[in-house]
Amino acid sequence: ARIAFLQGERKGQENLKNDLVRRIKMLEYALKQERAKFHKLKYGVELQQGDMCPPPDEP
Repeated sequence: ARIAFLQGERKGQENLKNDLVRRIKMLEYALKQERAKFHKLKYGVELQQGDMCPPPDEP
């Protein structure tokens, strides 16, 4: 019973970690988009960056 409880707790922690990592990636992407928008407004040219595509969704 103790092992099953700890395994369930570990699975919950893994799910929480994966959710937080996904949220961080989403926020990083939004920040890059915002910086590119500001750069375009300020300088009138697009910011040339290769990693402006959204992060791939991991399983």
